[in-house]
Amino acid sequence: MFEIMIMRISRQKVSAIANFIIILTITLELCHCMII
Repeated sequence: MFEIMIMRISRQKVSAIANFIIILTITLELCHCMII
């Protein structure tokens, strides 16, 4: 049961990091378009 909790927490961390990277990439793309 403890291992399942750890896996679930780590999966949430990975998804949170992935979402952050996606948002960061979109923001950079928008800024790049604004500059040009």
